[in-house]
Amino acid sequence: MITYNDFEKYLTKIQRIHELEDEISDLENKYGEISLDYMSFLPCHTLIMEDELIDCLEKGLNLKPDEFGYTWVSYWVWETDCGKRSTIVEIDNKEVSIAEIANLWKVIEWEKSGELNE
Repeated sequence: MITYNDFEKYLTKIQRIHELEDEISDLENKYGEISLDYMSFLPCHTLIMEDELIDCLEKGLNLKPDEFGYTWVSYWVWETDCGKRSTIVEIDNKEVSIAEIANLWKVIEWEKSGELNE
């Protein structure tokens, strides 16, 4: 069973991985003439780490993917870029923000129980 504290801890780690990837990309853009080939292995390894963390959370929360292959966790990571964009979703004809990890947790709890507690 995944607690909210575990959920928040691991999603925060994924957010940090995304931030580091962005910083590396910014360095590559800023210093294009300097080869950062030694860092080219990082994106591959970080994607694997992210996928493993997502998989653990999904299994721990017993989440099932939708018809597009997403759970709320994977949707939040990949489609909202960890809550940075397109974070308003419609649930039971209500617009709900999932920008914050706490709100995402509420949506997952709603899905499991059938009641959205705002």
